[in-house]
Amino acid sequence: MDEITQAGLLLEQIFATHNAADKLLDHHFRTHRSGQLQRRHIGALVYCVLRFRDLLEARHHHHFPGLPPTLKSLTAMAAMEITQESGATPPHWPPPLPPIANIEEPFPIDQLPPWKQVSLPPWIWESWLRQFGQEETQALAKALNSPGMVDIRVNIRKTTRQALQTQLESLGILSQATPCSPDGLRLQGRPALSTLAPFQQGFFEVQDEGSQLIGHLVAPQPGMTVIDFCAGAGGKSLHMATLMADRGRVWAIDTDAKRLQRLNPRSKRGGLKCITPLTIRHEGDRALKKLQGGALRVLVDAPCSATGTLRRNPDIKWRLTPDALETFHMRQCAILQAAARLVAPKGRLIYATCSLMARENEEVVNGFLAEYRDFHLRPHSQIASLAACQGLHPTSPFFTLHPHRSQTDGFFAAILERKS
Repeated sequence: MDEITQAGLLLEQIFATHNAADKLLDHHFRTHRSGQLQRRHIGALVYCVLRFRDLLEARHHHHFPGLPPTLKSLTAMAAMEITQESGATPPHWPPPLPPIANIEEPFPIDQLPPWKQVSLPPWIWESWLRQFGQEETQALAKALNSPGMVDIRVNIRKTTRQALQTQLESLGILSQATPCSPDGLRLQGRPALSTLAPFQQGFFEVQDEGSQLIGHLVAPQPGMTVIDFCAGAGGKSLHMATLMADRGRVWAIDTDAKRLQRLNPRSKRGGLKCITPLTIRHEGDRALKKLQGGALRVLVDAPCSATGTLRRNPDIKWRLTPDALETFHMRQCAILQAAARLVAPKGRLIYATCSLMARENEEVVNGFLAEYRDFHLRPHSQIASLAACQGLHPTSPFFTLHPHRSQTDGFFAAILERKS
């Protein structure tokens, strides 16, 4: 089966089942024998269509009027785009489209609606237009259509950033220090990392720089009791435990026991002992009663639309709906209220998402503050020195990273301090 056919079938599964594209690709490559080059070609085709589906459809209608677009024909259009950009034709890509005379004619992209030019659902475009304005929305949407870079977080309990950088260079992997996070390295290319000795020795974890900065906003100190209320697989729990010099207690709490199980081997690899996983059924679980009012830091890395990660997960924009966004909002409000009960007097509640939607960010926090008067908003500039970060709004108390300015995934955070 050729690459275009395989990519087209994978795209059909992605759009029909709403399963995550990266997981479907991983499963496909595990169950189908294919070489590294072929896997790279198929992945490039799938992600090109996911990023530019609407634009490819418009190009298809322009070049092939009367021929309804299919996912296979859009994949073929993507192959043409990739070939033109790289200047090389990948092997074994048959011509699935009829040859016509006007295929080389310039495509009038500027005549398309602005959201179609950047392949963004119109309702998301309109939402961002209200939040950010025309120029910022255009730049943001374009940035989200570019692949994200690979960042790693250095485990400062075991090595230094400079030492790891030198070690990786000896393995043929070049990197540069992340501009904002003091623990990060940004790698050149997309090297395989899980088999490397430095990874197996616990010298680093793969983590976007923006995600690393959330740990610094929490600002945990040695000896504290800290709660990671939506821990997932525990990436931020690991970081906070490291910042605490493995002294104190980090409760890693989540409803997904399977994801949380991944934390124990990661803790062991990183040489960390202060993390305690706790699986709960819901945010009102009785198991949380023993933790009420006892944590000086509570991080709520809330389940969200993940629109800030579209560089890595472009399929999200086609799955998300206004109704789904509202469901996220209601869930986030409930989780934040439950987490507030765990904060000690004078402690801090840090609310974070990897979303760029105001409904999941500012509106959640402002609604919480209107009801919980014993909490107040602390500006991020008072907690962590992030002057090197580009694009932060110095006058805003909210911490917001936009990919077109920060070269990270999109993140939002608010630091809420309990008065008494």
